[in-house]
Amino acid sequence: MQVLTVNGQSLGGSVHQLKPGVTIEQAKAAAKKDGMDQVFFEAGGKNYVLQGDKLDLSPLKKGNSTFVQLHTKEGSVLADVKGVDDEKTSFMEGGWNWGTKGALIGAGLAVGMAVVGGGKATGEDAMGMVMGGMALAAMFTAGSAVTFVGGGTITALKGSSPEKMQPLLQP
Repeated sequence: MQVLTVNGQSLGGSVHQLKPGVTIEQAKAAAKKDGMDQVFFEAGGKNYVLQGDKLDLSPLKKGNSTFVQLHTKEGSVLADVKGVDDEKTSFMEGGWNWGTKGALIGAGLAVGMAVVGGGKATGEDAMGMVMGGMALAAMFTAGSAVTFVGGGTITALKGSSPEKMQPLLQP
């Protein structure tokens, strides 16, 4: 059994050695849009890939100095990470997309417009500004809900295709 750890914590997933002659660049190309999370690394002079669904790859992205090791039944060796492919593989990742973020920002701006407009306007225009801003906020919030659920559903239905990498891996 092989395990990849970052700062002493296992990332999960499964580690596979690439076939002799297969470069990490070739493996990265095969992994594009396969719905799987991957970490490509070199250890002990050999090329490997760690892959799985919903892997927590944040320890590799924080920019902190990381201590990465490959643990095998023969012992542990330092690993040199050559690439990370963090794909949207869960409902939450799929739902939290740019459409959702943009709609939530729009809702915040609409509420701000209602508050500022209501404070600046006088007389009968004040209530119109507040109501207009709140109506826009409701529309933007509904838009964020639709994009969140839609993006998450598409991601969940799409699933993953681990077989794309299969021809490149050692048996």
